[in-house]
Order: sequence, then C-alpha cells, then structure tokens
Amino acid sequence: MRPGWPTLLIGALLGIAPIAPGTAQASDENACSAAHVRAQVLKRDMPNRLLERRVALRTCSSDLCAPSIVDACSAWLREVEANVPSLTVRVVDQRGVGTDAAVLIDGRMQVPGLPLELDPGEHTIVVTGVGREESRSVLLRAGDKNHAMQIVLGSNSTAQASGAGLKRSERRRVPTGTWISYGIGAVGLGSLLTGLLLAVSKEEQLAAECHDDKCPSSSKDIVTAYHAGRIMAFAGGGVALVGAVVGSVLLLTADPDPIPQRQTARIELLFGAGQVALKGAM
Repeated sequence: MRPGWPTLLIGALLGIAPIAPGTAQASDENACSAAHVRAQVLKRDMPNRLLERRVALRTCSSDLCAPSIVDACSAWLREVEANVPSLTVRVVDQRGVGTDAAVLIDGRMQVPGLPLELDPGEHTIVVTGVGREESRSVLLRAGDKNHAMQIVLGSNSTAQASGAGLKRSERRRVPTGTWISYGIGAVGLGSLLTGLLLAVSKEEQLAAECHDDKCPSSSKDIVTAYHAGRIMAFAGGGVALVGAVVGSVLLLTADPDPIPQRQTARIELLFGAGQVALKGAM
C-alpha cells in the first residue's frame, strides 16, 4: 500500500529541516567573503568611493561573519566612517533670511539645513526657488565633516562657514619665500647692470688717459671707480643667480594645492642714478 499525501508531506518536512540551517550559514559566509573582497577592491581601485565601501564593510562586520573577517572589516569601517565628509546647505535671501528652496546635490533632492554625507570630490549644487536658480560647485575632502555652505538666492555670492571647498584655479601656490628670493635676485641683477655700466664708462676714460699701461696720478679716482664697478657687477651677478635658484626651488617644491584667482602679486624693479629700488604689491 502506497503512503498517502499527509505521510509524504511530513517526511519531506523532516528531511528539509536539518538542511535549511546549513544552507543559510553557507549563504551568510559567502556574503561576508564577497563584501570583504569588495571593500578591498574599492579601497585599491576607487579610494574615493567611501559610501559604497562603508556598505560593504558593514556587511562583513556582521556577527554572522567569521571572527577574523569581522575584526578586519570593523577596523576599516571605523577608518571609513571618520573620513566620510558631510555637507550642509543653507539657502537665504539677499537680506540673509532663510527662504524656501529646492536643493539638488548631484541631482539628488536634499532638505536645506540638514547634513548630507557624500564621497570626497567635487559636487554640484543647484538651488531653485521663487523663480530663481543658482548653481555652485563645492570640493569636499576626506574627513571634511560638517562642511557648511550658504547660498544667497538671487545673487552670485556664496558664503562658506567652514572649509575651502569652492572650486579653485589650477595655478600652483607661490610661497612667500619665492617672492622674497626673486626680489633679492632682482636687486642683484640691478647691481650687476649698474656695476657693468660703471666699469665700462670708467674703462673708456682710462683708455683715453692711460698709455703703455701707465696712468697719471689724476686718474686714481677713475681706477678706483673702475674696480668698484667690477666688484659690484660680480657681487650682483652672484646674488641674482642665488636668488633665482632658491626662488625656483621653493616654487617647484611648494604645496600643490591651488589658490583662488583673486590672489595676485606684482614686483617691479626700478632703476635710478646709482641706485636700485624694488616695488611690490600683494
């Protein structure tokens, strides 16, 4: 006699019951390993994808994962959490009073005044309200927590409460030491030219007054001035060379972070009778 369907159903349940926990455990282990590997790949190939890496690290930090994986992922997770930047956008009118506006950050809607966690890098902010639209760019760095940005609707002005996230020019920062070195070099160059002019003029006078390498006693002052001009030219040339070399080294080894275009500096070299002046503006 063949068993009825109730008997077959009970037998099937009894056979499946011991298998289900093992299958679930294997699935959890696979998910942990995959998340662990994914976090490592993101760190190596896409280091700025912190939000995606945090999701993977939270998965492999679960109590369902092996202790060795949990320890590694938990340590990396704390590091990533500390480096995830956040941005708060506040929208005001031209009187500085908060106003209703729609805020889009990289195309995603965001509530004004509330922080939003983002990946490091440049982000685009579009604010729309009262028939007006403003667009801004902000550069967030790893660890830039609570970066605050205020946008004046209907104006081109943007105020930032913290950080320096506005998009900047691509010019290299010129350190103060470079300007000083180039300025000293310019003074040396002026001394070189002045000394050469003095030596050449006195040499012409000596050529007219001296014969057969003999000069009259009245030419003593001219001889002294000639040698002084040569010394000034040699010394000035050395100072100019050192200033140019030191200034160039300081410039090439300066911090590569760019600076706003509004920061400018100008140095002018002024020549006068027997003197050299340096004029600068920052």
